Parts: sequence; C-alpha cells; structure tokens
Amino acid sequence: MKLEAVILDWAGTTVDFGCFAPVQAFLDGFAAFGIHPTLEEVLAPMGLLKWDHIHTMMQMPRISAEWEAVHGRPWTREDVDAIYQGTEALLLGAVTRYSTPKPYVLDAVAELRRRGLKLGSSTGFTDSMMEIVTAEAAKAGYRPDCWFTPDSTGGKGRPYPYMIPQPGDPRCLLGGRRRQGRGHRLGYPGGAERRPAHHRRPRGQLGDGPLPRGV
Repeated sequence: MKLEAVILDWAGTTVDFGCFAPVQAFLDGFAAFGIHPTLEEVLAPMGLLKWDHIHTMMQMPRISAEWEAVHGRPWTREDVDAIYQGTEALLLGAVTRYSTPKPYVLDAVAELRRRGLKLGSSTGFTDSMMEIVTAEAAKAGYRPDCWFTPDSTGGKGRPYPYMIPQPGDPRCLLGGRRRQGRGHRLGYPGGAERRPAHHRRPRGQLGDGPLPRGV
C-alpha cells in the first residue's frame, strides 16, 4: 500500500510540547468558578472539542461533587457554557505563546515532503484559535497543506472522523490540488455554527448516528 498523506494533530503533537496552552486555560477556567481539577482530570479528555472536553470533566465524579459542594446544586449545561466562554478567552490569549513547533517536527516534515507525501492536520481548537496558531507556526516554518477544526464539520469533532475528508470530498488532499492554509468550511443553512453551546446541534447535520464501521 502506497502512502499519500499524513494527518497530524496540533497541540502536544506538532506544537506546544506538553499541551501547556489548553491545560492552563482549563485549570484557570474551572478555578474561576471555585473548582480545582487535577492535572490528570484535565488531560484525560484532551483532543475533544473544547466544549465537550469541559462537559466530560464536569461528569467526573470528583468534579461533580466539588461543584455541588461549592455551588450548593448540581451543575447544568449552562454552567458548561459559562466555563467554556471563559476558557476560550484564556486560550485565545495563550495560544500565541505556545505555537512554536516541537523539536524535530520541522525535520520530520521535511522528510515527509522529500518522500512526496502531503500533510494534513486536524485539531480540537476552534477556527479563531487556529488563525493565531497557524500564523505563529508558519513563522517558524511549519505549514501543513490544510487544517480542519470542529467548526468545519458542524461541531462534530473527535471522536467523529469528519475532520479527515475522504476521497471524493473536494476538501480531500488525495486526488486533488494541494490546498495551502485552512480547510474549507461546510456550507450549512444559516452559515457556520459558532456558539459556546456546541451541544445544540441541529439534527440531520453530518452524522447524527453512530460512527461508521471501520472508523
């Protein structure tokens, strides 16, 4: 089987050794509401859409119990929205400082290019965050052919596979011209979804059912 492309993550894989930007943002975002997660609790859902990451943390028994102890009631989805809004603002302020390619990334990318491979990327960051990250990474020489965020797929981030376009999709790296910079957004009625409450997704958009077999 001949390889044609490699798809890489961003934070913790190609930039931001240790995922310091999102880790600190989650710690500070929860602390603003009197909740103090452990490093292990923050790292466990890493890679998910940021709203889903916070939602997953809120369901952890220790954090749920701490929330009730601090606020005198169970947490709600509106609380997840509020933490997300604060965390997103913190992340936007932090990603500039943590967008330098990790050691040996540029060497590895140069070797992939030498072998004729195309380079795609996906992330749990939002489009607004990636506008900053990609610009800073490009200054240091890291420029993948395209990037996709959950904003490009109607809020369907990981573990869904939709940030990896398949052959036949015009956004796919295979069988088409190289696309520099950002990936194309999907044209949903009413425009792209940009809201803190990413769980409010209209039904019928890009895979509401179970993941396809083999993914």
